[in-house]
Amino acid sequence: MSAATDAFASRLARSRAHAVALVEAKVFTRMIVALILVNAAILGLETLPGLMANHGPLLAATDQVILAIFVGELCLRMFAHGARFLRDPWSLFDTATVAIALVPANEAFSVLRALRVLRAFRLISAFPQLRRVVQGLFSAIPTLGSIAAIMVVLLYFFPA
Repeated sequence: MSAATDAFASRLARSRAHAVALVEAKVFTRMIVALILVNAAILGLETLPGLMANHGPLLAATDQVILAIFVGELCLRMFAHGARFLRDPWSLFDTATVAIALVPANEAFSVLRALRVLRAFRLISAFPQLRRVVQGLFSAIPTLGSIAAIMVVLLYFFPA
């Protein structure tokens, strides 16, 4: 390798280390959680016709600024974690919820646009306790199917 390549690799490694320190800092995480809560409140306020008539452009602009911050945060996390970002299901979930908001608001995609409220579910990925609860619920789904099958058999043999 040339000296220029070594220098570039060294700068890249330092930049990644700084990015990891930033995205894993408690202050950064708290700021993102606060923005998620503010964004959820804005999405709720957008359902009030009277408020939208008076403050619609302000709410829409604030929503767009928060969305831009979310996109920037995801890009920073992608840079910080590299390929590990794509192997983390919660990072993919965050990416999908933000990507849905980037879909144009025309008639063909109006249903996807309504899914913007999923951005509030990014709170799940921000808190490890909530992640464990959701993972427990998903791991219980096959068991729930077995319970439902037993109930169907019981109801078949012993109708009310």
